[in-house]
Amino acid sequence: MGRYYHATITALPVGENPGPKAYDYSGDPERQKLEAFLESRRPIESCSRLTSWFACDTPANSARYLDAELSRMTKVTAEVKLYGVEFAKSSKQPMVLVNAMNIALSENDAATAETLAAEYWRPTREWKFWEYTAPEVRVVEKVEWPDGVAQSLAFMTYQGDDRRLKQMLSPR
Repeated sequence: MGRYYHATITALPVGENPGPKAYDYSGDPERQKLEAFLESRRPIESCSRLTSWFACDTPANSARYLDAELSRMTKVTAEVKLYGVEFAKSSKQPMVLVNAMNIALSENDAATAETLAAEYWRPTREWKFWEYTAPEVRVVEKVEWPDGVAQSLAFMTYQGDDRRLKQMLSPR
């Protein structure tokens, strides 16, 4: 068990397990399709995205993750928070593949979506920007929001994974 980081707009109780998580994407058909696709290809040993907490291995990566999520929503003006968390069981997946899978599904490119799902659940490449999914977390501390330099470095890490993704998908 290590220390991971969860960025959120919701206050969490430090020192406690905030309980199970469940997501409802019924109001977002595109996201619902993506999550159903990923869930249908999830290996039994991996944690479900539909009932997991999401975390990253650095505060800056977690901040970038939340920024990306909030940028897809309209009119979100809540205060952002960052917590150090621990968990007993988790899965580790390359984050950059999620958006690419969503695009493949929206373009009805089943072959690419299948390739991406296989790599997402059982990575074979040298990805650097990971998302960790865990059915339960224990919040161990409130953490300072990372500065702009740290977030820029996290974004560059994500961009490196995006380049690896493009190489993976380019015809040989």
